[in-house]
Amino acid sequence: MVWSLLLLNLSCSEPNSADHQGGKGDTGVTEEGEDQLSQSPLVSGSAWRLTSPERDPFVGRATGRISCGGADFGIEYGGLEVSTAYCGYITLTQPLLNAVKRGDVIELSAWHSPLVSASPGEGLIALQLAGQTVWQQELSIPAEAKSWEARFESPVSAEAGEPVLFHVSNHGANSYTLYSLTVTQP
Repeated sequence: MVWSLLLLNLSCSEPNSADHQGGKGDTGVTEEGEDQLSQSPLVSGSAWRLTSPERDPFVGRATGRISCGGADFGIEYGGLEVSTAYCGYITLTQPLLNAVKRGDVIELSAWHSPLVSASPGEGLIALQLAGQTVWQQELSIPAEAKSWEARFESPVSAEAGEPVLFHVSNHGANSYTLYSLTVTQP
């Protein structure tokens, strides 16, 4: 009986107008004079492929490192995970899902697990659009786990379908994740 009354009370209560009328950011409705912004994904966690050496701008970093193969990367939390348990170098590519214009805001979410190695070394994670590195992190190994929620203006323009590259150079058995990459445009 108590449950019936509670359900009846909930079904008869007034809806919260903020929940149903939308607001800035909810439905794209904005106040007059404000620009509408749209956030779109640039990559898919399942679309990454190995880059051939002749198309790899990071190939110079491969010196003395074992190249990673298809078993060394995959989907993790809907994004990309690279494991360097058996290798130390990888560059992956896929076609951009949406266009990017110079000045658009790119948002990137990435992290690495604690970086371990029997001897100290250096690493790099990088992202390239339109032939230009737009984000990178030099790494000292060993190191504590770290994450990035980067937000930056794109220094380049690239059409949907053009290649985006994600690169990892590593020393030791470690794990790197590119969780999301989006663009915000007016």
